Amino acid sequence: MQALWARVGPQPPEPFRLIDHLVYAVQGGGQLWPKVWLVTAVGVAGPVAEEIAFRGLLFGLCRRKWGFRAGALASALLFGLAHGWASAVPAGVMGLYLAYQAERDGTLLGAMVLHMLNNIGALVALSAIK
Repeated sequence: MQALWARVGPQPPEPFRLIDHLVYAVQGGGQLWPKVWLVTAVGVAGPVAEEIAFRGLLFGLCRRKWGFRAGALASALLFGLAHGWASAVPAGVMGLYLAYQAERDGTLLGAMVLHMLNNIGALVALSAIK
């Protein structure tokens, strides 16, 4: 992680934890590129990749095997756990809603947009932390 941060901007103070990186990058002292990289990675690329993996592949497989409810619960549980213990419950609840959205729309586009808005909203909230 340190090597990555050395390439995209100044290094945050120790310890090197994800939330420290996010807060530091969002508040990055007026530097634009760390913020652009962060919004692109966390606000766009991450949600697209996660929706393809969790709703497109995992939910799709589980839904075909066990039905909508069990498929949504299984994919939401794994989605929550993939976001770490501290975020498992809120991410899991979000995963349930995103599975419902994907099922209702019949496409991942709506779930991707909602996921992007959620992540960008979290970045905006983090930028308010001083």
